[in-house]
Amino acid sequence: MLGVGRRWLERETGVVRYGRRVGYLVYIVHQPVIVGCAFVIVQWSLSPALKFVVLLVASAALTAMAAELAGRLPGFRLVFGMTSRAPQSASTA
Repeated sequence: MLGVGRRWLERETGVVRYGRRVGYLVYIVHQPVIVGCAFVIVQWSLSPALKFVVLLVASAALTAMAAELAGRLPGFRLVFGMTSRAPQSASTA
């Protein structure tokens, strides 16, 4: 598992930069989103397996949207202890 991570995450790609930028926000936001979605979905009259799938899809989508929104708003970035803008990469020219 570590070898796969080293091979695919060692290079600086757009996905790696994005993950680095929003990783902390996803970590902070995911638990309240899951609990809120579950509170609503558990009351539906569906099978438990279908509730799980709906919860998985809804919470993943809402977590991604909430983290992206919080990352773009300056006030939220300050509340979550993030810098006011993305760090500049150092150039050795």
